[in-house]
Amino acid sequence: MRKVMIIDDDVPMLRYLERMIEWESLHLQVVATAFSSVKALELFREKDPDIVITDIGMPQIDGIELATRVREINPAVRLIFVTCHEDFGYARSAMHLQADDYLIKYELTTEKLMGSLQKASKLADESRERIDELSFREELERHKDQIKKQLWRQLGGKLDEQKASQLLQKIGMRWELPRFMLAAATVDYASLLEHYHYEDLDLIHYAFYNIAEETAADWAPVLIIPQEQAGKFVFILNYRPNLAVNIRKEFEAYLEKLREKIKSYLKIEMRGIISGELNGLGAIKTAHEQLMEAQQALYYKPWTISHLSDDAPSIWTVNDQEFKRYKDELLLANEKQDLNALEAVLERMEHYARTVMLKPQLYVYHLSQMLRSLDYEWNIQHEKEHLHALLPHIISSREALQLAKQHVGKLGGMQDRGETMKEPRLHEINEYISTHLAENVSSVSVANHLYLNPSYFSRYFKKIAGINFTEYVHRYKMDIAKQLFEQGESVEMVAIKLGYSDRTYFSKVFKKYIGISPLDYKSNK
Repeated sequence: MRKVMIIDDDVPMLRYLERMIEWESLHLQVVATAFSSVKALELFREKDPDIVITDIGMPQIDGIELATRVREINPAVRLIFVTCHEDFGYARSAMHLQADDYLIKYELTTEKLMGSLQKASKLADESRERIDELSFREELERHKDQIKKQLWRQLGGKLDEQKASQLLQKIGMRWELPRFMLAAATVDYASLLEHYHYEDLDLIHYAFYNIAEETAADWAPVLIIPQEQAGKFVFILNYRPNLAVNIRKEFEAYLEKLREKIKSYLKIEMRGIISGELNGLGAIKTAHEQLMEAQQALYYKPWTISHLSDDAPSIWTVNDQEFKRYKDELLLANEKQDLNALEAVLERMEHYARTVMLKPQLYVYHLSQMLRSLDYEWNIQHEKEHLHALLPHIISSREALQLAKQHVGKLGGMQDRGETMKEPRLHEINEYISTHLAENVSSVSVANHLYLNPSYFSRYFKKIAGINFTEYVHRYKMDIAKQLFEQGESVEMVAIKLGYSDRTYFSKVFKKYIGISPLDYKSNK
């Protein structure tokens, strides 16, 4: 049985609506009534109704604003508006909120109300089915990821081709062509941490994966397998050789296109390396090992997209005696709290390691130990272990250097990165709002634009902005409204330009956030 809530500041009308129909005959139950919009919000949170019938013209919070707030609490709630006036502005606002009906009180009959409730119930059923289907798809996607990881373990261990084929079929793929090509890609963690927190690695991993799959859909059926370390992926292409097509060049073009999208959407860099032609599934394990060795050989070189080559393997030195001197210099610069001197020492360390071709693991070890010394000096706990856990996964000395410089930059308050980490993403959100000012910008539309899960985006946005998204949009638009009023624009025109179809509602929002009405603001200017 669905739960119904009725809200009207006219108590006789409230009681009339409550007794107007046999609720149980429609499999409905009135669980709450309220004649105050403030009380209604409290009851809504407590009773969690499926359908809300609300008056529009109420004091304190009108029905449109009330409906907006209950939709923030439960986006699936069905809305039916009742009003004394046939107001086009209110009707437009109701349409924006995707209300199920807009009823005029003096025309209201039992049949009309029953029809609206039946329509709302039917739409609630359809919405529930869509949510269930979406949940099923999300569960299926999570299941697919697990199957992909099982498949990767098969390919990297003792290969059972029949089992590998069965796993492929479970995710809707077949490998029936004679040749394979492999690629490995990783995000540039230094560029990632210029814009995000360590805690966001899984989020970026998810967004990268979605963009990679979407980009592959425009080219070929590439199997993309997320690796255990967030930000790392393997790509497997199954194909038939064709003298007219250079598959390796095509694969490189795909990775380059993916790199451009990752940089555009997520503001981060990536690196990728491609194998040669592989004969059969059994060659994938060896090819992956070769790709990992090739990545290490490129550790001290500038690169983004590369190929597995036949060059002789790198010869590393293990002479790390110079690092004692660098450690002393680093601690001296630290005593002086000289950020420039600290960064200069880190630059010299990387230059030395690159010049003598120091074994990458040794460079990472010394870099980590020196940063731990600084952490100890400053009694730093937050995020330090994240950094040290990440350093061994870095595939470029310049990237490791950049991470180290970011780390020392925040020691002892030398560089406040709290706001700078928020600003790039907020800047992108602001850009989206500013280009869609005349629209009802929702958290879902922005989340889709940023390749993020909507529910995650809402929590993430509250974390970085300190307020919910709807309130942020209102504040943003009211700041624009002030500028437009100062340019002589009318209230009606400003409301339309900012996506508020109802002038009365716009005026209430403006007064709420600015403190005075639009007309008073204009007259003061």
